[in-house]
Amino acid sequence: MSRPPEPAPFEPSPRPATREAERRIDEGAGREELAWRLRQQAVVSDFGGMALEARDLDALLQRACELCAEGLGARFAKVLEWRPAEKRFLVRAGVGWKPGVVGEATLGADLESPAGFAFHTGKPVISNHLTDETRFRTPELLREHGVKRAINVLIRSAEASPFGVLEVDSPDPGAFEEADVAFLQGVANLLGGALERARVAGDLAETRQRLHAALDAAEMGVLDFDPRSGELHLDARCMRLLGLPVDAEMSYERLLQCVGPKDQVAIEQAVRRTLDPSGSGEFYVEIQVPSPQDHEVHYIAARGRVLARPGRPVLVVGIAFDVTYRRRAEELMRVALEHKDMLVREVSHRVKNSLQLVAGVLALQARAAKHEEVRQALTAAQTRLQTIGQIHDQLWRQPDVQEVELGAFLRSLCDKLQENAHGHALTFAGPQVVMATDRAVPVALLVNELVTNAFKYAYPDGGGPVEVTLSADGERLTLEVADQGVGLPPDLDLSEPRESLGMRVVSGLVRQLGAEFEARDNAPGARFVMRFDRVDAAGEGSAT
Repeated sequence: MSRPPEPAPFEPSPRPATREAERRIDEGAGREELAWRLRQQAVVSDFGGMALEARDLDALLQRACELCAEGLGARFAKVLEWRPAEKRFLVRAGVGWKPGVVGEATLGADLESPAGFAFHTGKPVISNHLTDETRFRTPELLREHGVKRAINVLIRSAEASPFGVLEVDSPDPGAFEEADVAFLQGVANLLGGALERARVAGDLAETRQRLHAALDAAEMGVLDFDPRSGELHLDARCMRLLGLPVDAEMSYERLLQCVGPKDQVAIEQAVRRTLDPSGSGEFYVEIQVPSPQDHEVHYIAARGRVLARPGRPVLVVGIAFDVTYRRRAEELMRVALEHKDMLVREVSHRVKNSLQLVAGVLALQARAAKHEEVRQALTAAQTRLQTIGQIHDQLWRQPDVQEVELGAFLRSLCDKLQENAHGHALTFAGPQVVMATDRAVPVALLVNELVTNAFKYAYPDGGGPVEVTLSADGERLTLEVADQGVGLPPDLDLSEPRESLGMRVVSGLVRQLGAEFEARDNAPGARFVMRFDRVDAAGEGSAT
């Protein structure tokens, strides 16, 4: 396509021209101009289709230069790409230029150059007389190629900075017009759209590469499932995880046929939960599959969620991965914990037996003692050892040796104490409270000391009732031991329990628990009250 030559300068005819002749001349020029603009529109239209289908960005930029030069009847055209780091233009594509220009030459991008002005202001620039141009300087590249006129338009993009400038240059006389700006800007706009699509496609491709790299590193497969049609798509890794050929046909029904009855039920239940409108829309299931590599059962997990698609069927998308190592580790952990519990129970049982042996020796020494004071001291030591032995006996019988239900633990202790409390009526009342074992032991020892003290001193003429009560207010517990005996001695000072070994033991246990401890008149009798936290202040020994 070549532009019609510029009309020759008008020379007077030897015969005067008639008005009819002038009209015919004007109509002929108008038809040529219209045909020229229609050809430009056709160029833009054809380039638009090309821009929509283009995959090679460099080829598209080069074709744009060729069509713009053809559409404007010019010898030169180029795409100038903005390089922010250098703050200059690179001749990214072009036509008509000497070798070494396209892809290598750079131009200034300041406001004093036509291309720089168009880039920074967004306004098209027409320079029809570069040799006489006073607004801008003429770039050296244009002077070397004898360019006399130029037209520049901005190539926009969706990013913060435009892509660059589309420029057409001509060494021939003539003039670019506003209609030429419209043509060139139309091509530049199509280029901008194509560049944006290429950028988005590049970002999407990079995201996909990262996703696939991450999935490969994690050894995860990708799946999607249409619950309505039963269509199930598994990638190659999913198929290998299931022990199936990569090219095997797959559907939801086919998957159910590949697993056992229990896993079939698990998959169907997971799908129903996922599609439940009142649910979270999340999908998770673990199934067992035989591995063709090691012929052992592997555990495969699938996790996903519902993807809502307006106007289209609901789709469940997700990933599949091997959790065999985790399941085996969990099994090893379970076995190890069971073994640990067995060892702890065995140790507690042996400690109880050892303490009973020591208590038996103390009982023999107490019976052989000639002095009453010595006999009483040995008997008190024997009772304390028996209590500790009973605590260990209770601990190894608990389902969890790390924690204990305190109410049942104290009730059992009181039953044991009642067996040797002839003439006394010992009762316990309290709620279920779970407490760490290392915190429940001093509580039990406190109960033992205070109950034994009540048996010994509250009823000097016989027996009577002794009540142990446990109550809870959130994480704060209250333990009370009360009797209806002779009451507290008038000189009792809990802050200085020097004379009574039992009260010194009680004082030490109270400090260990971080408890508040007070003695009250029960009218009749005495009441000892302790308040302490279920969990210690440092957060250790907690039980949930």
